[in-house]
Amino acid sequence: MLRTKLAPILTCIALVGACSDSEVTEVHTSPVLEGRLPDAFPLSERELAQLNQANQAMLAGLPEQVHRVLGELLTRDPIPPEVQFVAGSAAYELHQYGEAIDRIGDAVRSEAVYLSNSSALGFAHLKLGDFDAARTAFGRIVEVAPQKHKAHYGLGLAALSVDELEDARRSLLEALRLAPDYLKARFALARLLNAEGRPEEALDEVTFVVDRWPSHDEALYLRGRLLMTLGREEEAERMFARHELVYAANESLGGIAGRLGTSLDSPELRLQMVELYLSLEDVHEARRSLSAALSLYPGHPLLERARVRLAGGG
Repeated sequence: MLRTKLAPILTCIALVGACSDSEVTEVHTSPVLEGRLPDAFPLSERELAQLNQANQAMLAGLPEQVHRVLGELLTRDPIPPEVQFVAGSAAYELHQYGEAIDRIGDAVRSEAVYLSNSSALGFAHLKLGDFDAARTAFGRIVEVAPQKHKAHYGLGLAALSVDELEDARRSLLEALRLAPDYLKARFALARLLNAEGRPEEALDEVTFVVDRWPSHDEALYLRGRLLMTLGREEEAERMFARHELVYAANESLGGIAGRLGTSLDSPELRLQMVELYLSLEDVHEARRSLSAALSLYPGHPLLERARVRLAGGG
């Protein structure tokens, strides 16, 4: 039976590149296709089930599972846009930015309905240093969905990257007007204020970020620099020491992430990731990583013990 009913809810990924590749991954679901899809890309019930399973993998924080789940759907000619969109989102999460650009770009060209949720396309261009392409991608989103704070943030980050400070300020402030607690935009604003020679204000912003995102190594380093600029040398030295610890832990996390979804994946490896986040006092990321681990290895005793410990706040 071919698809003629409501399309599945798709996963929209926005890994917003304010800092290093160890940054927090934000996974959002958007009911971007709550209507009939054109018959140009028919999917069987089995293929729809595969697509839904891929979406569930993204929701569970398991992007490394997506290509395996989609299987032969990725060999169709043409590849359906919803498949390209999910596969491209997974590629972005896995730092495969060229593939993300190709797949998400193809989905957007095929179906304009994906445009408002295509911020990962702009961030992939940013990651590869193509600031003009990034600004074009984010600008198109803002035209059709001005409420998308991540697109405004992306425009601000692209402008900041080429020292166009006034444009950066305008876009970042709009992002924060729409989402006042959006930490990546606040970190970018701290960078902007520092570039403008306003260290006290920059310190306020970056402290807001560090207090809520303790594993953000670049924010820790900027805070140390600002403290040094303001003559608070003892505090700065403590912050630099903290940065070295967090940076090393994030390097270890990156090494673990590279083994996820391979033959080296295991409950023990997933638990290492959880424990590293806990060592950084980043309970949010520890819980997110543990949730992904339990979705892949349900009921595993080591992971269940970690779940009980986290549920108790320990």
